[in-house]
Amino acid sequence: PVSPNSGLEPDAAASAQASSATAPGDMRSAAEAQQGHLLLSGRFNSDTNIAYMKSVKEQLEARHVPVFMVEATVGQSFADLTRIGLCRAKGMETFCTS
Repeated sequence: PVSPNSGLEPDAAASAQASSATAPGDMRSAAEAQQGHLLLSGRFNSDTNIAYMKSVKEQLEARHVPVFMVEATVGQSFADLTRIGLCRAKGMETFCTS
């Protein structure tokens, strides 16, 4: 397991995922490439939590595990991207924080 203090720096450039869609109407086609992924789910309520989740995502990707973590951009619906991620997931890793 990876700890939040592992010293891993999250990559500034997110991998290709639904967040790469340029408009809300593009969400479905962007997520289609992510069929059969591991959905990473957590609260993006602090920089520490975000950095930890991104570091886990990067480590899974380095092991060729297809992962999906919602990173909505301006104009995109976080809820819609989450629904797409859930519908296409084979499994989910949740990050529970207090």
